[in-house]
Amino acid sequence: FAIGAARYDDGQPESDLDARIMLEVQINAQPVRAMIDTGAPFVVLDPELAEALDYQSWELTEDARLWVRDVRYEGTLHRVEVLLVAERGESHSVSATIFVPRLRPGDAWGRKPNFIGLSLLDRIRYAIDPSVNTFYFGPLT
Repeated sequence: FAIGAARYDDGQPESDLDARIMLEVQINAQPVRAMIDTGAPFVVLDPELAEALDYQSWELTEDARLWVRDVRYEGTLHRVEVLLVAERGESHSVSATIFVPRLRPGDAWGRKPNFIGLSLLDRIRYAIDPSVNTFYFGPLT
């Protein structure tokens, strides 16, 4: 089922004790480090990173509200191609819904990661081999 594989990190640099699957993908040909989160409905991007990636040019689908780490954000949903970059095999592009939060004046995204949620994971087959920190992926069909 897998056409590609990529290594992942076990956590965020700030916390080696907080085990997470941190994978690098590409959006607009730029590397984006994000945490796999099967509980997140969408890909969620740091608003400053989204700005740097020119998210205003992405297809806008609607306004939305989403809880992220116990904070409710208003923002926008966009359809964007996300590239799963293979270190072995073939890379695979997936159309995903991305949530870009709007920060209130004085707010900061802080140390929250970017998230890879179900809007991307539901469009691929994937497996994780924790013995070698490898994320395997392939198309649904």
